[in-house]
Amino acid sequence: MNCLGVVNDSGSSVGCHETDENSHVVLWGSEDRTSGTWYSVAVAGLPLEATTLVSETVAGRLVGSTIINGVTYQEWPTGEGSSGGILPSGGREFGESIRTVALTADGIIVWSTTGAN
Repeated sequence: MNCLGVVNDSGSSVGCHETDENSHVVLWGSEDRTSGTWYSVAVAGLPLEATTLVSETVAGRLVGSTIINGVTYQEWPTGEGSSGGILPSGGREFGESIRTVALTADGIIVWSTTGAN
């Protein structure tokens, strides 16, 4: 089995699937914190040649993370007003994800999904 779990201040979630080359566990999340709403995605079971996960948000922003042994986790604030100003000037909003892709070191898409937090 391929299992993945995420724990945060508002609770936890876990997902499991049979292990094979076409099984992926994807956990979309959102959490309301004192600094505002944060979105996240956790993925397991990605192809081993995948090195980077990139999520595109409704605002056209990109969030990236490194994939290690087919597993990765990302989180980002909904917008600058919610994040205590950690976003650069002119980069005021992120919002929910709309598409997430796994890329090889050569930039080839080896996995893709649509979805939202």
